[in-house]
Amino acid sequence: MSRKLFFRNVRARDQLELFLVSAVTSVLAIRFYLHVAGYPQISSGDFHIAHMLWGGFFMLAGLTVSLAFIGARTLRVTAVLGGIGFGAFIDELGKFITKDNDYFFHPTIGLIYAVFIGLYLIFNFVSRTEKLSSREYQLNALAQLEEAIIHDMDPYEKRRVAKLISKADTHSPFTILLRKFLDDVETVPNDPPRRITVAIKKL
Repeated sequence: MSRKLFFRNVRARDQLELFLVSAVTSVLAIRFYLHVAGYPQISSGDFHIAHMLWGGFFMLAGLTVSLAFIGARTLRVTAVLGGIGFGAFIDELGKFITKDNDYFFHPTIGLIYAVFIGLYLIFNFVSRTEKLSSREYQLNALAQLEEAIIHDMDPYEKRRVAKLISKADTHSPFTILLRKFLDDVETVPNDPPRRITVAIKKL
């Protein structure tokens, strides 16, 4: 009997968008800094440390965090680190598609833009959650119950988990256990609104 290898994450879109925003911000920040600083080089003698290597370091850091720790917060940190790393990596695209390693190759910006558009379309496709299976609803509900375990689940998060459980197979013993566990969870008060949010609402 074949088993499903991957199960979809209902919060995938948020993580992937965070990755994409971090990557775009990384490219823009690097280009802005290099322009202002006059395109300096971190070098010594015959060596030159390209910022692509820093990109690899940040992507490695993101992978390390995701493999060593669990939870939604970990995924957000991974998305940010991975995005920063990918942005630093893709920014040097011009060096790797030209014979003379030309960082200033004019079509590079357009190609980077096309890469990001392609990633957006791919991320939008893989993060669709219109038709999840009962098991996927159960797994997502279980994953989001981490807030209850660390005593940080607010009423909104509890309702969100309850909605996931309600879409799973009601006759499954796992669904029954998840619902029972959620019913016993005590929530914490919602975080007070920040001053800027209150000010915007008054406008």
